[in-house]
Amino acid sequence: MKPNVPKSGFFSRIIIAAALSLMAACSPERAEPAEPTRTDTSPVDSAAGETDTGEATEEARVELVDASDLRPAEALSELDLTDGDWFMNGGEAMFGPPESEAIFTMGCDPQASEIFMTRSIDVTADGRVRLGVFTKEAQASGYWRDADDVMPIAMARLASSEPGLEEIAYSERFAVAAEGRPLLVLPVNEAVRAVIDECVV
Repeated sequence: MKPNVPKSGFFSRIIIAAALSLMAACSPERAEPAEPTRTDTSPVDSAAGETDTGEATEEARVELVDASDLRPAEALSELDLTDGDWFMNGGEAMFGPPESEAIFTMGCDPQASEIFMTRSIDVTADGRVRLGVFTKEAQASGYWRDADDVMPIAMARLASSEPGLEEIAYSERFAVAAEGRPLLVLPVNEAVRAVIDECVV
């Protein structure tokens, strides 16, 4: 009697099944599962992020003023100049952005021997706010008071003998501080020197 030998088709089916199992085990989809799809479709609040950034910038500028004497925490040469230009109007030096209202002015009252200044800030709630004027080598101090104008404007007067004012004429830049307000870092040009020379020199 001949031995019962399985037909070749039987072995073929076994080989094919083993190959399919091996391919399934090595499939990339099985080895590296896909990342889960984000289901949270709520919009990102970009406006809130922009507000936070703006507030941080404003606070950073205020922090440049030392709390004890208003002196800038950094050297004047390291600070960015306030955006704007000087122009003369009726003997006063005025500073502000192009084609806009002046944000700072200074002039001389020769009869009183005083330098007077105005700045576009509101000090009505405070009554008065400490003022500091700084150059690289010297400083002057006083107070801002409400100018009693329809616009929020503060004004200050400093005696021409106040230390630091004469130094402005020989400087490239100077800083004007108001307690709790952003620091102004202003370039010195001929308009500024003319005001200083009239009162101080």
